[in-house]
Amino acid sequence: MEFGMQLRQKLGLRLEQKLAPQLIQSMELLQLPLLELQARIDQELQENPTLELLEETDSPDSSSSDTSTDELTDAERAELDKFDSMDGEWDQYFQETSRPRRNDDDNDVNSAIANTAAPPDTLQEFMMEQIRMLDLPETTMDLAEEIIYNLDDGGYLRYPLEEIVESYNKEIPMDLARDVLRLIQRVGPPGVGARDITECLLLQLVGAQNAILEKLIVTYHLDDVQNNRLPKIAKDTGRDIEEVKAAVERISHLNPKPGETISASHARYIIPDMEVKYVDGRYEIALQDSYMPHIRISPYYRKMLERGERNSKVTQYVRNKIAAANWLISSLEQRKDTLQRIGNEIVRVQKDFFEEGVSGLHPLRMQDVADAIGVHVATVSRASADKYMDTPRGVYPLKFFFSGGLGTTGGGRQARKSVEQELRQLIDAENKHKPISDGEIVKQLRGEGIEIARRTVAKYRNQLGIPSASLRKEH
Repeated sequence: MEFGMQLRQKLGLRLEQKLAPQLIQSMELLQLPLLELQARIDQELQENPTLELLEETDSPDSSSSDTSTDELTDAERAELDKFDSMDGEWDQYFQETSRPRRNDDDNDVNSAIANTAAPPDTLQEFMMEQIRMLDLPETTMDLAEEIIYNLDDGGYLRYPLEEIVESYNKEIPMDLARDVLRLIQRVGPPGVGARDITECLLLQLVGAQNAILEKLIVTYHLDDVQNNRLPKIAKDTGRDIEEVKAAVERISHLNPKPGETISASHARYIIPDMEVKYVDGRYEIALQDSYMPHIRISPYYRKMLERGERNSKVTQYVRNKIAAANWLISSLEQRKDTLQRIGNEIVRVQKDFFEEGVSGLHPLRMQDVADAIGVHVATVSRASADKYMDTPRGVYPLKFFFSGGLGTTGGGRQARKSVEQELRQLIDAENKHKPISDGEIVKQLRGEGIEIARRTVAKYRNQLGIPSASLRKEH
């Protein structure tokens, strides 16, 4: 039997779904928050010469051409007509814009950003500055740097000291390495350079007066503290329960991640994308985009075409750039319209929240909003990503207003966040010496008409960071 390979041509039909680059761009613009959107528009202004900012001195009439088209030849007029057929409504974009004009008084956002403090130095940079001031021998300095750059952002030395010394190119005795580590622990924030939580807390207790009980608890009873077994600690240490409670209280003020005092992440600056205003007895949505660039397609390129540019490459280049600018402006307008409709629907459903707070929240799914405004649920999800709403109750992410609900005895549904608030209120009002269990919380919530399971209570409690009843008990 012989085997061979042959090349053959075959015709066939196949259907494929592909997203056009313009649609991808439209989805990306919809997902961007305001600050990133402004940066994106600035980038487009730099890359597309047919786009320009409309200055305060410009007027819509400035886009009209001073060149008569009567002097064009038939061939040139045909080329211009071909260009105009690209989009029957593109003329309006030389006069209309995608955003309201920027006012000189609306520079508070940019001013705030410009005057925001720079992010702090990293913990490693801070520690190296402290070590350099000690005028150490070169070998000691190099070893200190090697150890410091093995610290994590919390301040812990996560690698064994022996491994660090072993990976070091020079022969270093372990006694010197331990001395250098102790030096690092002294010059840094208290607790930095520790290898575990016990050592971290003990380093912070160095020099503290009358801290014998605290050191005993940290050394031998951290697990008991975590599980609220204070009577056991009192029995093992021979101390009174009140003394143990006071010592545990002092320990709770120690920092388990001392390095984060230096390397804490910088606060993110947030600009709400929309604002809820109370106007004439009703709540309304206003998009917060007054400071956005006021862009249009430059009239110069239309004048250039009206003068009868004969270079086909130039004409094609201008056509492509104007098409890209046209799509950008359309995408921005579509983004604005989508956000406005989503905001209107949220305000319509969640009106009680603006008046009553979290207790007034209603269950709301993204699918419900998508159905109400006639878009795909993925569009609502993208539009809600990293967006914020300024409300009379404070600034909230858009996704805050989307939540499931639990059934009520009356046949209705109550928003999950509202149930979480009631759960927290029940726990805040409990007798701390005899805290209520999850089962008792279920009974009380059902007494208020909320149908909820015990495992759901435990799930909500854990998500709120509330410990179990045994751990909340005060002795």
